[in-house]
Amino acid sequence: MSNRTTQLSSDKADLKQRLMAFFIDWFIYGLIVNLFFSLLRLAVPSFEVNIVTSFLLPYVFWFFLLIVRDSIKFLSFGKSVLRIKIVEIDQLGMPRFWKLFLRNLPIIVFPVDICVYLITDRTIGDHLTKTDIIDTRASEKSLAS
Repeated sequence: MSNRTTQLSSDKADLKQRLMAFFIDWFIYGLIVNLFFSLLRLAVPSFEVNIVTSFLLPYVFWFFLLIVRDSIKFLSFGKSVLRIKIVEIDQLGMPRFWKLFLRNLPIIVFPVDICVYLITDRTIGDHLTKTDIIDTRASEKSLAS
């Protein structure tokens, strides 16, 4: 087993950390989208309220934010709070923008993604892009000792 693989397995973020980070992002982006569309309705009196503008459009916007969340400055709010980050398995470096975008696309099938994680210890997106999530606090502890 290579030194990089050993380091990755010892620093891996667990399911609890990953889910907490996801739900923090889910909640914060939900607030942002709701605030944006609420302010839009107040600021633009002619903004028509119907099923598309009150449900479908905000949902699509929120969903888009969840997909690009790791691509923007390469950290989501949840990952920042929990001090975990996405790394490429081969290099332990930061993945490129397109990999981060592709990695989050399987959110479309979130329940299936969770099942895959429980079986393989990695999500569908992690398998597609050869990435994983590490706990940066574990890395700091190993560097300190």
